[in-house]
Amino acid sequence: MSYRVVIFDLFDTLADFVRERLPLIHINGEAIRSTSAVIYPIFAARHGHISLETFYQAFRKSFDEAARLREVEEREVSARERFHLFFQMLQVPLTPDSESFLASLLDVHMACIADAVHAPPEHRELLEWLRPRYRLALISNFDHGPTARKVLDRAGITSSFELILISEEIGQRKPHAAIFEVACQALRITPAEAIFIGDSPSIDIAGAKGVGMGAIWLDRKGDRLDEAIPPPDHIVKRLEEIKGIL
Repeated sequence: MSYRVVIFDLFDTLADFVRERLPLIHINGEAIRSTSAVIYPIFAARHGHISLETFYQAFRKSFDEAARLREVEEREVSARERFHLFFQMLQVPLTPDSESFLASLLDVHMACIADAVHAPPEHRELLEWLRPRYRLALISNFDHGPTARKVLDRAGITSSFELILISEEIGQRKPHAAIFEVACQALRITPAEAIFIGDSPSIDIAGAKGVGMGAIWLDRKGDRLDEAIPPPDHIVKRLEEIKGIL
């Protein structure tokens, strides 16, 4: 099959989230990597009656609830919406003043997340090799568009892509067909003219194959495919291997 467009996933495909880069926090004697380490001191300056343990428990619960809503409602839950849930769990009233405070905490949280992401330079070289040969696009599930775009800017790869879609900006997330269809409409192609590259069989491969795109699975860990998921057209262990396919 001859493709016109190559579409990439971002996190754990072009760039890796490295949890060890997050700051350490100690909860009940346990060392945990979490942005709470830098968010809580700012929060406590205004709400010192809320303990670190209570803060962290609500922070984790809001993360879990956002994940549940994404699965049940098949939509993206933005980082701002997740932080609203977080404040509600802590019984912090959502006033205009607290909304501004929430936004400042979200900025600190996202700065930490961005600092924990690493984009290997060889991936930028791969994109440079592909650019004269294919149109390039990116579709990423992420709850904060500006941070995803910051990651791309820092890696020096933003200009490689004709189209960048972040789920928080679209409202839908992979594997929902809508975000793939938005990409095809924007690129003025049929799904069969594109091949998608991603690390998640249930999100990337199922979503791409579900709309009729080709799919390459980046399987770094040697995982087994679920029989319920349409098989990818190709499997690679390293992203650079796609040169031999494309």
